[in-house]
Amino acid sequence: MEGKEILEILEGSCLAESQQEFLALFFEGLNQKLGLSGSIFFRLNAMKDCLVPIYSTLPFQTGKTLTFPLENTSNPVVYSLISNKPYIARKLNTLRNIELDLQRLIKTVPADSTMLCYPFRYGADKSEYSVFVFFAQVSAAEKINDPVYRRLLGIMSCIMGIYELAERKDKEKKIMQCDLTTLSKNNIQKSVREQIANEYIGKSKPIRMVWDLLARAAAASEVSVLLRGETGTGKDLAASLIHRHSKRSQGRFVVVNCAAIPEHLLESELFGYCKGAFTGAIQNKPGLIKQADGGTLFLDEIGDLSDILQAKLLRVLQEKCFTPIGADKEEYSDFRLITATHRPLEEWIEKDKFRRDLFYRINQFNITIPVLTDRAEDIPVLVDFFTNAYMQENTAHISGYENSAKELLHDYHYPGNIRELKNIVFQACMFVGADNLVTQNNIQALLHKLTENHPATEQTYEHVMKQISGKSLPEATEHFERRIIRMALQSSGGSRSIAADTLGIPKRTLAHKCKKWRICCDN
Repeated sequence: MEGKEILEILEGSCLAESQQEFLALFFEGLNQKLGLSGSIFFRLNAMKDCLVPIYSTLPFQTGKTLTFPLENTSNPVVYSLISNKPYIARKLNTLRNIELDLQRLIKTVPADSTMLCYPFRYGADKSEYSVFVFFAQVSAAEKINDPVYRRLLGIMSCIMGIYELAERKDKEKKIMQCDLTTLSKNNIQKSVREQIANEYIGKSKPIRMVWDLLARAAAASEVSVLLRGETGTGKDLAASLIHRHSKRSQGRFVVVNCAAIPEHLLESELFGYCKGAFTGAIQNKPGLIKQADGGTLFLDEIGDLSDILQAKLLRVLQEKCFTPIGADKEEYSDFRLITATHRPLEEWIEKDKFRRDLFYRINQFNITIPVLTDRAEDIPVLVDFFTNAYMQENTAHISGYENSAKELLHDYHYPGNIRELKNIVFQACMFVGADNLVTQNNIQALLHKLTENHPATEQTYEHVMKQISGKSLPEATEHFERRIIRMALQSSGGSRSIAADTLGIPKRTLAHKCKKWRICCDN
């Protein structure tokens, strides 16, 4: 081969932007100059136990469909790699003990072809073991094995090493960029979680899980979120936190309580209306959906939405378009939807009380807020938080709580959840004595009034079991003993004699237990 031809092949090949494209151009130039029947580039696989084709000009697919295990040393390609020497098989039909894949390869070239296997290593540390395989007439095969061609293949292996290094660096760069992106997202989410933890008060495991979910929901700014949980658990606060820590925080946070607005008014509130649409519509009024454009629309108690409004809301979620009452043109609103309910929506779907297709739309990200009895560990923290809130709002001073008062607060079952706890704390703070101390009597009186006014809120078996979960038998026994004594004293108006008779124990025993557990006996 003339030097000019070598330069032409190299110049044409070096225009490639990738290793794969370089191989294609190199083999194409080589085939044109020498009239080869075909060429294949083999490389060791990741396990270093067999050769696989990386590029081929022959009519079969590269990849896992053709493999040459290194244990088959009778295979010329494998032998060339292991011996690190070129190998010429002049008569392909005389090869013996060859595997099926090599037979398939040979069938793709003319029967009188000669096979030349040329091993080489490339890469920065020469760790990439490879073999070039050429099929040609005998003369061309002999020619490609002369020093000039070997020199060409040597240059080619150096270029391959450059491409390999470039592609490795590019891959490392992409991995690094991906890692940095992931790290950035994780750091942002961690920061958001920490901010949420400062506002969504608690320390229990259930509430820590809620922090994580709220942070994830805030990061996924376009996903619809469904908040589930009993009344008073803090779903409205959760919705507000999701909005404030999302990319839509600069937009409005529009709150709609679907249960508090009559059905005939809710439609006009949501969609708005035009002047003259109905009696009393003296001017155009944009609906809450329009007001949420660019921000977040929070539909609280969505389970109370009527069938008609469910259908209209579904269309808005699908198309982001709606028509105000009395208008002849549609309007557009780009908002994120957060919904909340204490209703069993799955059961309501089966009873045709709630649309299945709407449920799928609003339930893209589901967060269940635990009831207060499931996070009883948080009650002391919440009591302190609400006490501080009361002092700030009312410029008052509360010196603290009696231990027995805190125990009463901890043991109560809170059917109204956090909302009820806040109400109890605020009322207790209002009626403190001169020492500004919240006493057992304060709390007892409040709880007695609550259970007296709402007998249906008596504790369930499940709640009782939650209270003693994880306790030993002596601890559980003591827990119930304290509660029974308090109830007896409460029923007797604080009289130890009556309470002792009711309990069937000596008055001295009752006095001892009251002293042990710091249970106040005053009325």
